[in-house]
Amino acid sequence: MDICTKITGLERLDGAFLFHTDNADIKVTFVTDEIVRVRVSFDKELAEESYVLKATAWEDRLDGLFEGERVRLPGVVPAVEENEKQVVLSSAALRLELDIDPICIRLYDAEGTELYSSQIGSPFTLDSNKRVTHYSRMEEDDCFYGFGEKAGNLNKNKEFIRERATDALGFDPEKFDTLLVCSITTSMNPNSIWVVKSPTTGLATPTGVLTAATSTCSCWAATPWQRLLITTLW
Repeated sequence: MDICTKITGLERLDGAFLFHTDNADIKVTFVTDEIVRVRVSFDKELAEESYVLKATAWEDRLDGLFEGERVRLPGVVPAVEENEKQVVLSSAALRLELDIDPICIRLYDAEGTELYSSQIGSPFTLDSNKRVTHYSRMEEDDCFYGFGEKAGNLNKNKEFIRERATDALGFDPEKFDTLLVCSITTSMNPNSIWVVKSPTTGLATPTGVLTAATSTCSCWAATPWQRLLITTLW
């Protein structure tokens, strides 16, 4: 396993800062006074090619694809303080501290309140399957929102979240991890209808039709029903 344990060098780029560590590169960009972007790469290739970002402060390979839609922000050049123990980058609203050895990343607001802290000495790791893991320190009452199409509580504190596209078969609105439509291909009788049956009321509701032309059924799992049945039409 490769582990980032210390910063070994700092390179100033056009609108960004590239921190070299003993195993990876970390790129820091102040997009605005209130937004800091941090990227890590163990192969040390930090190509900019995003289908997601609608606003950037750098040149992206896909800018032409989003011409007229993507906004280019001017970016912010933070004040820089360096000493033997840490590097500090400051804007009008934020202060980003990077400890050199052992490495640790901390973010503060203008009043000095800590907004974020990475794990000390091992914030980023790369395992034998080339999976990058980011370790962050958290407080008991920290809140975590977003994560895409997720069910359950808005605050995901202490919940296990999988960031991958999987079908929503056996959907549970409180505990399920995805809200994707489930597409099923089967070799069963093509003249069938997929039915979800409620385990509490016994009522059955059709959720999709399996056609002879495609042998594919799209099911919308919009209720907490768990049992998936197949009823032959003829």
